[in-house]
Amino acid sequence: MLASTNSGIWIAGIVIFMGSLIGALVLHSGLLFASGVVLVVAFNVLAWRRAKLYPISRESAGNAARAGWFVAGACAFIALFR
Repeated sequence: MLASTNSGIWIAGIVIFMGSLIGALVLHSGLLFASGVVLVVAFNVLAWRRAKLYPISRESAGNAARAGWFVAGACAFIALFR
């Protein structure tokens, strides 16, 4: 099975996005949120240009997917209480 740093790119994008969203809500700044969205898009473009595919086992791919969903769920949970 081929996998890449896809999970890391996706999770970094979610963390940047959630950080800018929480910061914008706390500071009441739409500009902070907009700059976070621009940063996420720029990060994704640059990260996917550098991403390389490596063969990994199905088990490793499953573990990476579970870790990604855990981080996304944790960010969503934290966002609910902000």
